[in-house]
Amino acid sequence: KEETVGPLLNQAARVVVYEGKMSAEDREFLGELMPLEHYREAYRPCCVDLFKWDEQFNREALAGSGFLRTWSSLLKKNPRLCFEAWEMETYGFWTVERPEINLNTKNISAGDPYNTGNGSLLEIGDKRLQFQNLLHGSFWQRLLPLDFWSPPLGIIFWLILFAAVCFLTSGRKELLLLVFPSLGGLLSLILSSPIWYLARYGAFAQFLLPVFIFAILSTNRKGDVRF
Repeated sequence: KEETVGPLLNQAARVVVYEGKMSAEDREFLGELMPLEHYREAYRPCCVDLFKWDEQFNREALAGSGFLRTWSSLLKKNPRLCFEAWEMETYGFWTVERPEINLNTKNISAGDPYNTGNGSLLEIGDKRLQFQNLLHGSFWQRLLPLDFWSPPLGIIFWLILFAAVCFLTSGRKELLLLVFPSLGGLLSLILSSPIWYLARYGAFAQFLLPVFIFAILSTNRKGDVRF
């Protein structure tokens, strides 16, 4: 259940850490979820994994409707804190001006936190694990390396929105079918990503980038598309 409400958990945690407004009922439920004094240690603004994997996190408390009721109450009382929590956990999927994203070369090897089962987190380097490219031949290894620069998902997101506007204004609404699946996928990340940015989460949109560009360039003012 914690996987389905990850960003909401971080919003609730931020309210506790920054001493936002809470009713006695809110405080009681959040204390069942995790001891209130431990929230500051477990909370990370840009990734909910450390919170939901913490050994003191009580996932059984999520079984009923109490969490969503408490989250709704916190959202009404603390809209700014909740917005900040969402913003920091998803900004990599909609921002266009962050160097750590635009120049990012990590993809496969970026997903390195592992839950060891005892509540602590270790990096892959600490576990002495190494990634290997098992493609045979130097050509294929160069063509499909483990880590390489990939188009930033935030820029692709805004490009897809621009493409949708082009299709609507050109009278070729049927071309929206080209972008709706990818737009839906990116919107799901913008709404509910468990971490601020992982390029491979939006690989579907990166692979379709040539299609988006071709469709935009092929649409003229009269609404004709030349294939």
